[in-house]
Amino acid sequence: MSFMQSSIHNKLQETPDLHGFVIMGKKDLFLCHLPMFYAINHQYQLILQAELGSEDKSIYIKTRNENPDNVIIIGNHNPMLLKDVANSKSFLAEGYIGMPNSNSQPFFNPEVIVKEITLFEHINPLGDVEYPEHYTYYLYGKNLDFHISHLISRFPNFQHEIDVTLSQNLYDMMTNTKSKVTKITFPALFEKDNQPIEKNPLKNLKYDIEWDNHNTGSIKIEKYAWFDSEMLNMK
Repeated sequence: MSFMQSSIHNKLQETPDLHGFVIMGKKDLFLCHLPMFYAINHQYQLILQAELGSEDKSIYIKTRNENPDNVIIIGNHNPMLLKDVANSKSFLAEGYIGMPNSNSQPFFNPEVIVKEITLFEHINPLGDVEYPEHYTYYLYGKNLDFHISHLISRFPNFQHEIDVTLSQNLYDMMTNTKSKVTKITFPALFEKDNQPIEKNPLKNLKYDIEWDNHNTGSIKIEKYAWFDSEMLNMK
């Protein structure tokens, strides 16, 4: 099985399809959609907060711990519009270690409970949105599980999903905010002047960041991460 191949050439109207997500988190789970600029069914940067049943969650945690060099990819079992996945109360899914191909077999088949939509943004390969001057990410999470997702502005671009640890002041802000996501920037790293970016740009362990244009903090980059530029930009 391979997510999203059935719709790559459909550019006229959204149709029910299979959608891949990176599972982020261990206690509080989030699903980050794998978007594609030139497949109309997948032209969305989407993050869902989700839950698994206790048995399925135990299988997920065990598999993730046993495969520290891979992310866990999950997808809907039955073709659906992406908006219907996001707005469903639950959906049947298949889980894989890393990105599946036509020969892959799922290691579990959970029912995913959708709690809420954290982020749902359309991405347009023909739009006039400019690249941000500095690397810009969405910061989200709960309790001690925090993550960043690269803001996908225009074509070509890259997807980047990372577990992070926050400095105390940034943790306090995230704990007290009512926002589901917070945009953060990396003031020492320039995105606009370096696009197209085809390799992981965050190689260091720790970075200073800014939010709300003046507040500062720092994040520590953890090992669990997904980076992609090829699938996102595929024509």
